[in-house]
Amino acid sequence: MLIRPNPTFCPKPFAPTTAKGTLYHLLVLMAILGGLTLLMFGDVLFGGSGTVLSHRGADMASQYAYWRQFGFAQLQNGVMPLWNPHVFCGVPFVGGFQSAMLYPPNLMYLALPLDRAINVSFALHVFLMGLFVYLWAWHRKMSPPAGLLAGALAMFGGPYFLHVYAGHVCLMSTAVWAPLLFLAADALLTEPKLKWVLTGSLAAAMSMLAGNPQCTYYTFLAMLLYVGANALGSLGRLRVRGSVKLAVLLACVLLAGASLAAAQLLTAMGAAGESPRGAGLTVQYAGSFSFPPENFLTFLAPGFFGLNDSHPYHYSANEAQEIRGSRPMVLVSQLVLETNMNTKQLASLQEGLAEFLRT
Repeated sequence: MLIRPNPTFCPKPFAPTTAKGTLYHLLVLMAILGGLTLLMFGDVLFGGSGTVLSHRGADMASQYAYWRQFGFAQLQNGVMPLWNPHVFCGVPFVGGFQSAMLYPPNLMYLALPLDRAINVSFALHVFLMGLFVYLWAWHRKMSPPAGLLAGALAMFGGPYFLHVYAGHVCLMSTAVWAPLLFLAADALLTEPKLKWVLTGSLAAAMSMLAGNPQCTYYTFLAMLLYVGANALGSLGRLRVRGSVKLAVLLACVLLAGASLAAAQLLTAMGAAGESPRGAGLTVQYAGSFSFPPENFLTFLAPGFFGLNDSHPYHYSANEAQEIRGSRPMVLVSQLVLETNMNTKQLASLQEGLAEFLRT
């Protein structure tokens, strides 16, 4: 749905007119987002206490920390760890995706102590999530305050930030590239230029290298659905020729991204062919741990099924919930309602919303 807000209540789009103005704008933005990140993580980044972010019984403590230590210790000795001999009789390591040995930001594990590198990785990707969401909002002509609000909600909202608790470093590293990919897709709809193909290819490649193929798959699927919906809404302007060109450009984005990540993809495909999944799965097995419909209640009420560690896995706040919270939903609802309300009605609604947000 295309939303056309009431111009009386929406600030004019902000667009610096010079390269110097754009650079200044981005530096100020990065300073604000960096400040928010430091407010959240400063104690563990500079405390020197050896504290590692995430719960002591979650995935970071049970696997990721050991994988990072093993993999990058091997790399420091000049060995690419294709094989992990410490699990059963040995398992593929680089081909297992979640080792993320080829993900460029993970080079920090070669330079920093393990505990510091883990914390910096979490903080860096939370910062990048805010930055990329802001850039996407800026491209969509949103004002700086609106873009900052969108970025902050993405950084510290439940669907992303709760994975710090669970130690899902690969998922967080992968998800952060989604808004940059959507930015490139949005730009290709109106401005089919090489720079946006390259931007999308970079985002796609980084997503493939970051270590969570499920998140990458869903990101690509969502992007294609998003572009398809927008293209259908713009058929009168795109025409058949424009639609074909858009499809070709998107194919170039994904193929170029896959080419950049080929070393990871080909290694993983070889490992997958020797796994139980390579022989095919039953419908029952493939459908296990699917998203339960009742979890839609947690969009607004994350504690509906409880927030302790004793409840079932599929009700876990950091595993299967998509918490948005009431305040973001109220703000989105206000935006939608603005399109069909006059000034007096909208003023009354805003007073009510302000009172609600104070509660």
